[in-house]
Amino acid sequence: MELTARNPMKTTDLRVAVLKGGFSRERQVSLSTGTAAAAALREAGCRVVEVDVRSRRWRLPSDADVVFVALHGAYGEDGELQTKLERQGVPFTGSSSEACRRAFDKSVAKECFRAAGLRTPQDLVLRARETSPRARDLPFDLPVVVKPAREGSSIGVRIVRKESELAEAIRQARRSDAVVLVEKYIPGIELTVGVLGDQPLPPVEIRPRAGWYDYTNKYTSGNTEYIVPARLDARLNRRLKRCGWAAHCALGCRDMSRADFRLDEVGGIYLLEVNTIPGMTKTSLLPKAAAAAGIAFPRLCLALVESALKRGRRAS
Repeated sequence: MELTARNPMKTTDLRVAVLKGGFSRERQVSLSTGTAAAAALREAGCRVVEVDVRSRRWRLPSDADVVFVALHGAYGEDGELQTKLERQGVPFTGSSSEACRRAFDKSVAKECFRAAGLRTPQDLVLRARETSPRARDLPFDLPVVVKPAREGSSIGVRIVRKESELAEAIRQARRSDAVVLVEKYIPGIELTVGVLGDQPLPPVEIRPRAGWYDYTNKYTSGNTEYIVPARLDARLNRRLKRCGWAAHCALGCRDMSRADFRLDEVGGIYLLEVNTIPGMTKTSLLPKAAAAAGIAFPRLCLALVESALKRGRRAS
């Protein structure tokens, strides 16, 4: 993906459909992403129509040249929407349906990470109808992180420090997905690495002012400090960027991704998950990292559209 300031395309003739909203629990976040991306593409000179996807019966404008996917969560990042667009032969931004399915299911993603030699926290996968384990039966000690296998934005996630909290945390996670991960908690620093095309971006350090990086701290202004680039020495910076790129490749992602990590007290890097459609407002983590690399937000959004169009031309 070419990310220079030069723009070889005549964007005034380019018709982009921005799909936003959706009907997952991340709808409001997706509306913000879609609205911001649409504004950036207009600034870049594109003709943009915004499509609020409220159900599976949405319609794509007949004159759209390319689709900018700005849906988060189920029916945005789980591959279902991408399958529909692939069958229609419509070029779209982001990863393929198969890569999205792998990334969205955290249990599957962690298998891919381990196969690629990437370190990820120990975990226990609880399938549907499996009995909640007692803390003493876990293959690792408390504290643990309990999370739905297929959900985003930290919805349904809890850090469990006491045995008495474990069963309730699993019950709450199952409200979001029948499959639940109980994962060893890694104390340390929260970091994220974005990828654009084949370019890993500067790592971002995430510092909640209180508690941990839950839904409230993610989306409440002022609750979290973001340090871009992260305060890492040069060697650790390179290692983290390599891990971000390796995670992107392990799942078969394309165009963009954002990998989340924990860095422990002795410099151990643990890969948590990969987002195939990260937040895309001007203040979201991927655009922050892109800005630190000298890539302005309109250019970032346009580069994603150009990459999708090139794929469409090769397929035709």
